[in-house]
Amino acid sequence: MLRLCLWGALSTLAGTALLVVVYVRAERSAFIRRFALVCASFGAVELFAAAIAYRAVPLRDIAGATRLDRVAWLQLGLFLGLLGTGVTLVLASRVKKSTLSESAGNLLPPMGAGVAVALHGLALARLELLLIADISR
Repeated sequence: MLRLCLWGALSTLAGTALLVVVYVRAERSAFIRRFALVCASFGAVELFAAAIAYRAVPLRDIAGATRLDRVAWLQLGLFLGLLGTGVTLVLASRVKKSTLSESAGNLLPPMGAGVAVALHGLALARLELLLIADISR
């Protein structure tokens, strides 16, 4: 839970800092703006969820550790699905860009969101793998 709190705080801080930089500068990048918005939003939700869950973490016996292991593997699958969703969003915006003759500016926001979602899915999967490794020791 502490690792998730740290990741959520860093993600929220980085996303907010990027949003401030984008809005302070005269040039506004749609890709960076959407990336920063998704990072800050996901980070805030992760930080809030981890802070609430941290207070309710019970001591584990063998049965509790087994349940935690099973839930951790389920969550790993969900986080890998989140990674796949982000990659799909990036690829879909690339395909749309190549098949339609639209300006790149309209396609950058979904691509930025897709990169941020994929990044969060990858980071959460990594944290879940660390938890699974700790449980199996």
